[in-house]
Amino acid sequence: QSTRHQTQGGSVNLHAVAEETRDVLFFDSARIEVEGAKDVTITGVRYEIVRALQNLLKNSLEAGATRIVISIRSAAGRAILSVADNGSGLPPEAMAMVLKKPIESTKPHGTGLGLTICRHIAAAHKAELKVAANPGGGTVFTLEFPLAASGAGLTPKLGRRAIDRADDRLRRDS
Repeated sequence: QSTRHQTQGGSVNLHAVAEETRDVLFFDSARIEVEGAKDVTITGVRYEIVRALQNLLKNSLEAGATRIVISIRSAAGRAILSVADNGSGLPPEAMAMVLKKPIESTKPHGTGLGLTICRHIAAAHKAELKVAANPGGGTVFTLEFPLAASGAGLTPKLGRRAIDRADDRLRRDS
């Protein structure tokens, strides 16, 4: 079975996933830094967390970011993964809508589905996806998951059909 279709939940170390995503998918890019706690673990599907992180990093790079910081910490029973960049940022009207419904991509070859996929993955992991302006310019996306200890026994029910349909559209449009 391919990794793409594994939907079995397990223990996922967010710091390890962030480093792996940077090193493998973004060729150990010096523009992407990983910082924070190395022991923050959630119950989830590793591949889907990589996928959400990949979408967020890709968006940052396409927005012209020269520096992206992935931060991992825990607070109040939550695992918090933030992606902060110094890219062009989002206009206030887009920021208000971007997490509610798909928005039209501003990129020449974009489909506007990346954040929709992130929203579905977050929901499947009982996580909350937030967006804010980065005070120094750019954008900060934050995923807040239940920690593994408080989320024990969760097996995320991924919206495979919705995610696979989005994948099909991405392949058709590329």
